[in-house]
Formats: sequence, structure tokens, C-alpha cells
Amino acid sequence: MCRRVPSPPSPSSEALFAACGSCAAVPAIPVEIISAVLSFIHPITVWKLRQVSKCFNYCITRKHFLLSNLRRFVPADLTHRVETVAPTEWDELMMRAPDSLQSIFCNLLFSKTECVLWSLPIESSCWRPHPPASFATIPRSIGSMRSLVKLEMEGCGLMGTIPEEIYSLTELISLSFAGNQLEGEISTQIGRLVNLKALNFERNMLSGAIPSELCSCINLEELTFSSNKLSGSIPTKLGNLPNLKYLSLAENSLTGEIPSIIGGCGNLFYLNLSSNKLSGSIPPALGFCENLEFLYLGQNWLSGAIPAEIGRCMKLAFMDVQNNNLLPPGISNSKDIWGDYRKSPRLNRVDIGCN
Repeated sequence: MCRRVPSPPSPSSEALFAACGSCAAVPAIPVEIISAVLSFIHPITVWKLRQVSKCFNYCITRKHFLLSNLRRFVPADLTHRVETVAPTEWDELMMRAPDSLQSIFCNLLFSKTECVLWSLPIESSCWRPHPPASFATIPRSIGSMRSLVKLEMEGCGLMGTIPEEIYSLTELISLSFAGNQLEGEISTQIGRLVNLKALNFERNMLSGAIPSELCSCINLEELTFSSNKLSGSIPTKLGNLPNLKYLSLAENSLTGEIPSIIGGCGNLFYLNLSSNKLSGSIPPALGFCENLEFLYLGQNWLSGAIPAEIGRCMKLAFMDVQNNNLLPPGISNSKDIWGDYRKSPRLNRVDIGCN
């Protein structure tokens, strides 16, 4: 009777790769075989194996290998998403992946995606366990996803700058990176997004001037740059946006006067320029904003009288001009100041304190 000889135990993957990493151990194993074996290992683990040997590094960093490796592990339904409302584990990995991997991830995960609507922190920190500290960045390769019409990554903990490639997404109608930690300047290339209706970069650390090229975005309805570190004057060309309804530039370091041409934005119902360093007088032309409901000009360096023309804004419900220098000599109470401006039938609150 023949006795069956038991097979020797299979070595662990760590032991196998340690052996394969030795030049003496595997001088003749074809690259194709090594690549085939490595492709069965999770992308996070296999990426770390680049340091085992030059052979491994060559196999792992090839685009063909990376794509086949990801396809083996990424669920098929994620590669056919038209809309994503929350980042999955694989999305989080992509956001923190090295640049050479981000483009592969992007092409796989967003090839059919039209809407990215995220409002959750990117938590994963698997790719970069050593300094510099891991953080999520906006992948440059998103610029190649020409099917995107909505790109909203709000409160995702994004750091770094806004890549120029984003401005290649000319089909976008909504772009928001609100509530992150982005820095740097807003590119003049933003004028290429001619189909944009909503643009929101509030609550970041963006600096520099507001690009006048925004006037090319003639379909823009909502523009929000509040709570940044923007400086310079308000571009006069913003008054050439015929569809603008919502404009918030509050809590920056903007200087100069309020452009009178903003009065040409007939559809404007919300205007917030508070907490800046704006000077000069309140332009009477604001009275032509017949749909204006909310007007915030407080905490600036404005002077002179509140123009009577504001009374033409029949839909005005709230006006805040506190903490300026708007009280001319000889006027001592709010009734004298406001006078005939109470023509607006919906007006229920006026804040003129500390003037």
C-alpha cells in the first residue's frame, strides 16, 4: 500500500517575497510570472513591495500592472457609477494615493461618472505612513474626466492647491471645494468654465486676487468665496454676470470700493461683502437690484450716508451695515438715518449698530 507523502507547507507571502527579492534567489524568474503573482495582492500591500527589489519596483510601477491589479480588487459597480454621493474606501485610497497611482485610479473609478457629490472627510491614510504626513489632495487626473458636470468635494479635508487641470472640465455646471484647507491662488484659467452655474470655494485658505476672468462664466448664478484670505479689489466685471443671484465674498481682506456696476445684476437676491476692508460709500446703483432680499455690508470701512435708492429694493428683507462709519454728523438716531428707506414692504430688520 502506497503511502501518500504530504506536500510541504506553502510559504507565507512575506517569506516568498523576501526570497524573491534576493537577486541570488530568483535570477531567472520571468517578469511576467512575478507580475502575475503580485497582481493577486491588495493594491496597498503590493505598492509597499516596490522597495523589495528593483525587479519588483519595475513590475509594480508599470501602468498595465497597476490597472490589472486594481481591476482585480475594485468592485465592478464602482467602475460604472454615474453619480457618487459619498466617498467609498476605494475613493479614499485614490485621494491619498501617490501621483503615479491617482491617474490609474481616476480612469478606473470615474470613467463614466457625471456627478461627484461628497461632503465627508477623507479618512484613509494607508499610502503614506511616513513623513510627510498623509493628506488628501485633489487628483490632477480628474481633469481628464470630461464627463463630469458636478464636482463637489465639501468638508473632505483636502489640502494643497487647486490643480490647473480642473479648469479643463468645461462641461461643469457646479464646482465646490468648500470647507477644506486648500491654499494658493485662484487661477485665471477659471474663465474657461463657461457652463458653470455654481462656484463655491468658501472656508479655505485661498489667497491672492479674485480673477476678473470670472466674467467669462456668463451662466454663473452662485459665487461664494467667503472665509478665505483673498485680497485686492472686487473685480468690476462681476457686474457683467447677467444671471448672478447669490454673491458672497465675506470674511476676506478685500479693499477698495464696492463697484457700482454690481447694481446691474438685476437677478441678485443675496449680496454679502461683510468683514472685509472695503471703503468709500455704498453705491446708489444697488437700488437697481430689484430682486435683492439680503444685503450684508457690515464690518468694513464704509462712510457717508445710506443711499435713498436702497428703498427701491422692494423685496429687501434684511440689511446689515453695522461697524462702519456711515453716520454723518448731526444724525443721532436710527429713525433719522433710515428715513424713507422703509418703503420696502418686506423689510423686517436693519442693523446699523456701531456707526
